[in-house]
Amino acid sequence: MQVFSTTQSCLISGSYTNRQLLNTVEGFTFQKFVELSSKFLKTGRSVWFFNGNMTSEKVKEIVLTTVETIGLKSIPKDELCQDRVISLPENSETSVEFNALKNEESNSAIVSFYQDSPKKNLMHGLLHEVVYQILGQPAFDFLRTKEQLGYIVFCRMFNYRGILGGGFIVQSSDRSCEFVISKIREFFDVYKEKFQNLTNEEFETAVNAVIMTKKEIDINLATETVRLFREIERHDYEFDVREKQIEGLTKMIDSTTPDYYED
Repeated sequence: MQVFSTTQSCLISGSYTNRQLLNTVEGFTFQKFVELSSKFLKTGRSVWFFNGNMTSEKVKEIVLTTVETIGLKSIPKDELCQDRVISLPENSETSVEFNALKNEESNSAIVSFYQDSPKKNLMHGLLHEVVYQILGQPAFDFLRTKEQLGYIVFCRMFNYRGILGGGFIVQSSDRSCEFVISKIREFFDVYKEKFQNLTNEEFETAVNAVIMTKKEIDINLATETVRLFREIERHDYEFDVREKQIEGLTKMIDSTTPDYYED
């Protein structure tokens, strides 16, 4: 989805939109390829992650042999391209508009993103997940079923390198982005009172739904590898985080949700 990839490029420094990548590829010639190939893998840094039936000795052997063969010269840390989440101004709105890649595109799409603070602790991150679990179905019912804004409508949480956030993604064939935004704001106004008056049963249902996602078993080695490597990417290194999350969710109390909504 074009609008989603563009949102990520706006929020993370050092990233590129699909349009930027497409423009680069379209202007890429064989001569440029030859020029770049002479510089490829001359300098840089590498991160290795092995998951599977291998001994530590074999892993070290593979890494040392590969590094020696490639001859990669290390780059100082301050010269590396840093992926950093952009801090949005508090209590303000930032709007980014762009045209679709294809001129004949008849749809419009919007990502309405709300940035929270960096994750303070485990419980803060878990509460964030529960809140968007609670918002998901009512948001769909209001924006898709009642208002019929488009055939793609969903609400989800975001976690960009420990910076929490969330929002709505809507694609419509007959509604403008301005109209969609007005309806998203209307949803918040309508649902605020209902959210603040959640029953214990409703809150527990949402918590249990999140717990179920944490208990899902990795379907294969590739899925497990992606999940574990994500801990390295975020510099968290909590490879048993799911067990800690399940324990934290069982201790959660409902009195915290209205405060979170106000924030």
